Amino acid sequence: MTPRQVKLLHAIIDDFINNATAVGSLSLTHRYNLGVSPATIRNEMSDLVEQGYLEKPHSSSGRIPTNMAYRYFIREILRELDDLEHTLTANIYEELYQHRFDFDDLIYQALNHLSTQTKNTAIVLLENRIYYSGLSYLVDNPEFSDSRSLSLLLTILENKPLLNKIFNRAKSKNSVKIMIGEDSGIDGLEDIAFVFSDINLHGNKKGYLAVLGPTRLNYPKVIPLVDFFSHSLNQVISGW
Repeated sequence: MTPRQVKLLHAIIDDFINNATAVGSLSLTHRYNLGVSPATIRNEMSDLVEQGYLEKPHSSSGRIPTNMAYRYFIREILRELDDLEHTLTANIYEELYQHRFDFDDLIYQALNHLSTQTKNTAIVLLENRIYYSGLSYLVDNPEFSDSRSLSLLLTILENKPLLNKIFNRAKSKNSVKIMIGEDSGIDGLEDIAFVFSDINLHGNKKGYLAVLGPTRLNYPKVIPLVDFFSHSLNQVISGW
């Protein structure tokens, strides 16, 4: 992609993350300082469609990012993510530390904070249990407004072996792993993304902390939060 196309793609992804509606050239001109005309934007968007980064929904004249576009976007932003605000992290870590002797309470405190901060569902998967918080956020997403897609998603969330299979497919060696759409290897999850990290328990046991939502997750916000909460849980639990 050219630098202008990269800038345009970032703007389209940002707009779609925030509004969940197909993005047109006029709205991009009004909302972002791209320095080019709507006609030029339309031409560039056509090129991005041909390259596989954008697609056109049947009922709209605008364009939406493909999963290929999200993967490219994530590779770009991983180089420049800002650290979380120190006051926020210090306060939350102190709160988690206060619950260090009650494992269930500790997990739920972390998940409640994570789901509230990301406005998406947060889960912890352990060898013998699944913990949830923020399931109600699923219905706020137009991607899951269809009862079939929501039912499939809830069925998967209740299936511990299947979740383990999904997380174990991750090839990345980064502390935070991202699985978008068909990366999961499960039919029907093309519009779903997982951002997750390992958590280390006593006795050399491992688990996963994850945020689950539509592929248009706010990755610049979600990735650092998953990283922070997984590290925090690891630190608190390591003292047992």
